Amino acid sequence: MERPTALITGGNAGIGKAAARQLLERGWEVVITARRPTAGEATVDALGRHGPISWQPLDLARLDSVRECAARLAAERGRIDVLINNAGTVRSRREIGPDGFELTFQTNHLGPFLLTHLLRPALEAADAPRIVNVSSTMHRRSRGLDFGDLQMERGYGPVRAYADTKLANVYFTRELARRWPGIVSNAVHPGGVRTELGGGGELRAPGRWVWWLMKRFLRSPASGAAPVVRLAADDIEGANGAYFHRFKRPTLTGPAADDAAARRLWEASESLLGI
Repeated sequence: MERPTALITGGNAGIGKAAARQLLERGWEVVITARRPTAGEATVDALGRHGPISWQPLDLARLDSVRECAARLAAERGRIDVLINNAGTVRSRREIGPDGFELTFQTNHLGPFLLTHLLRPALEAADAPRIVNVSSTMHRRSRGLDFGDLQMERGYGPVRAYADTKLANVYFTRELARRWPGIVSNAVHPGGVRTELGGGGELRAPGRWVWWLMKRFLRSPASGAAPVVRLAADDIEGANGAYFHRFKRPTLTGPAADDAAARRLWEASESLLGI
């Protein structure tokens, strides 16, 4: 029987790498993405003994990279059973990328939004396709998206930027379930996990030092990957467009329960990306 295939963005470290290993051990084929060839190749070498794994270059902060990655995947494989949008960032300062977008918003939302749209044909070629968006309980810190300032030109802060984009992940998931009912889409907070988030220079002192201290008290990447893999590989009755806090499904409240805002973000994202 042909193995199911999962694509995991940011699969070279942290939760993504742990999820890749767990899916390989379940008999899946895994494709990971990485920004750097050395990181992608090292992960394939490290996990190859567990099953078939390959890597693709992808930098969500560059839309041309997103398009090139999707085109390569479409040419190399006609089917993707599960897309796990895992890669993300947190940045101490407001930065604008080459496409003219604020980089936290682009990396955590616009890039995955575009990649998911470009991979829709490959997902729909699967018998039971799924999308898992890795969000965070930090979405509850958001006061709601400011649609007049999605690029956060006014009052940027790393907490606000991260919270708003994690709320965007929840909105994206809910609208995916509504607009693409043939694909099961869910979001998950994996718990506080020791990851490399912000470790590539995006976080600066004192935020970098605070994160370094916090990591000592957080759960392992393998533990964080478990609820992600559950949504990717297990049957969970009635779960589509849902948000999970690890293995539990809390009721969404506040801005996260705003259906109109979810629809508005989808439409704004399409407009910004020209799709």
